[in-house]
Amino acid sequence: MGSPAEHVRSFYAALDAGDVDRAARHLAEAATDDRGEQGAVTGADAIARARLDPTAVPAASWTLERLVDEGEQVAVELTVTWRDPETGDREGERDSEWLTLNDGLIVEIRSYRGADEHDDGPTLTDEDFDWSLLETGDE
Repeated sequence: MGSPAEHVRSFYAALDAGDVDRAARHLAEAATDDRGEQGAVTGADAIARARLDPTAVPAASWTLERLVDEGEQVAVELTVTWRDPETGDREGERDSEWLTLNDGLIVEIRSYRGADEHDDGPTLTDEDFDWSLLETGDE
């Protein structure tokens, strides 16, 4: 299907078209999709159906804003928009996703939800992060 970047672009085009079968063909059978607070989904068909499930805030469009290609690792920034089922208002959010490919198929997606002005959750500070995880020993 071409380069990893082309494959990822094609995956989001299938989502944007609402095509479950086409989206699933971009994923390895045992692929995982870590959707953060929404939980993890495993399996090509299950991932495609979960992402296009009209009962869970149906996406109207998936727009890639930026893509960074590191070979088998691809990072994207995207805007997902939909109509609120109760009000009919257009809603949207900016997310980033990190995708890992193997043998030309997506094997893992890790999603990071963008900031939400209405989010009342906790605000993280420096004390909440273990900075030692970034130590490389290259001092």
